[in-house]
Amino acid sequence: DICTAPSPSLPPLAMAEEKKRKLKVLCLHGSGTNKEFINFLQMSMSCLRTLCEWHYMDGIVEADPFPSIKPFLKLIKQDTFFSWLKKSEDGTKYTGFDEACEVGCCCIISFLLFSNL
Repeated sequence: DICTAPSPSLPPLAMAEEKKRKLKVLCLHGSGTNKEFINFLQMSMSCLRTLCEWHYMDGIVEADPFPSIKPFLKLIKQDTFFSWLKKSEDGTKYTGFDEACEVGCCCIISFLLFSNL
């Protein structure tokens, strides 16, 4: 079990130091969801929640909720949903890739600078 297995290759002092510091994970959601939905989904993974420090970011384009999350809408706190790309009116093209990459990269750089790595 990954939650209880010690790191056999590390000496005892390094294992103690390893336990003090959590892995930091930046989570980016899919189209038509949001950071609250990802957080909701991860609530059942208590093992990962204790091993990692989770950080969430919403996309840059407001979007309709993705159809499969509709049963969960009453369970999450946020009612605005996002995407990282803009979909054309006919749904055949996506634009805004450069902008999404720029925002995502800025977020990742900020995350690295201010997370005491």
